[in-house]
Amino acid sequence: MDSALLDLPQETQDVLVAQIARWAHRLSQHKFSAIGSLYADSEDGYYIGPIVSPRFFTEGRAELRLNRGPFTRARDYLFACIQREIDCASALLSQGESSSSLEYRRESEQYRAEVESTMKLMSDLVHKCTGLDKEDPDLSPFSIDMHELDLKDFIVSKDDPTQIVSELDI
Repeated sequence: MDSALLDLPQETQDVLVAQIARWAHRLSQHKFSAIGSLYADSEDGYYIGPIVSPRFFTEGRAELRLNRGPFTRARDYLFACIQREIDCASALLSQGESSSSLEYRRESEQYRAEVESTMKLMSDLVHKCTGLDKEDPDLSPFSIDMHELDLKDFIVSKDDPTQIVSELDI
């Protein structure tokens, strides 16, 4: 959303916020068969493919051979996240093995050991989550994750600033 929209009357802003809330609620009700990112296909449809979230690509993760999905089981996704953090910590340690000071290598090794310890705890917790991936019709399907959705991601109509438009409407 453009910062100029903040100059809109309060009533118009309220209409936009209500529209965003309705849209987010409808979208959260849609269930998916896997965990991954949505991709457009050639027939104006969508499919679930590998995850493109920054958590799988920042801090050197783009160079690592990570399992980015898609995942049909929550347990597989959680284990992939655990392995991602272990691999990233190990890669960080190996990057400066020969040219780094002894102190830096010790700190890096301590960091890697802490990550591995934390991820071992996470793995134990995932193993203990007996409800994961059960055939519960309300819990088994995955819903969309909107935590990275921001107001800047909404496009507002120039003709009617109370209306959110899609890219296709522009």
